[in-house]
Amino acid sequence: MSASIGPCSGNGLVIGANSITLDCAGQTISSTRGTNAGINLTGRTKVTVENCEVTGFQYGIGLAGSSGNTLSGNTASKNQRSGFFLISSSNNSLTRNTASNNLGDGFDSFSSSSNNIAGNTASSNGNDGFTFGSSSNNNLTGNTANSNSVAGFELYSSSNNTASGNTANSNGDDGFYLTGSTGNTFSGNTANNNAYYYGYSDNSRGSGTAGTANFYTGDECSGNGHGGSSPSGLGSPQS
Repeated sequence: MSASIGPCSGNGLVIGANSITLDCAGQTISSTRGTNAGINLTGRTKVTVENCEVTGFQYGIGLAGSSGNTLSGNTASKNQRSGFFLISSSNNSLTRNTASNNLGDGFDSFSSSSNNIAGNTASSNGNDGFTFGSSSNNNLTGNTANSNSVAGFELYSSSNNTASGNTANSNGDDGFYLTGSTGNTFSGNTANNNAYYYGYSDNSRGSGTAGTANFYTGDECSGNGHGGSSPSGLGSPQS
């Protein structure tokens, strides 16, 4: 893309074919209405979207019923709902994307499985950095969720996800929050200085230390408002 687009009154760009590449080369797709999506991938496969800046829509970049796509090096800011939105989408790769100052979440995943989410940053969003609802078998590696208003990472009704080497610092509530979620594995994550609650808060039935509903090993939690984790023992030190 050789020039910026906008302000748009509806969707910014609708991807209408499979197996293509959209390289925005740092150009911006913008809206002043807070509606639709900046980049809309519905029912698409094997599309690459890279180096795009999307701002002012309801969703920055949205995937619905889409699989095998790659989002890399994109920035989504000041959108009404979320920066990046996945629903009923599987086997996608999201790497090195940034979601900041969105009014809702940075990254949303609903009923979506087997996605690779690595090296992304969610900061200063109005709700969670990363939210996963009814989503399973996703891989979360090396992501950063700092200074979001609620949790850094939230998982509800989500199972068998793997989270390693992620950072959730200085968020408004918890670093990592789980409810109704089982079989998830956390290793080598950091959750420090989260203001109000815990580094790791796991309300899933049967939750506790490794070997119960979810599995924790080598996770760090210090300087959090209510302590390291609830229940205790999910990380160390417990402060």
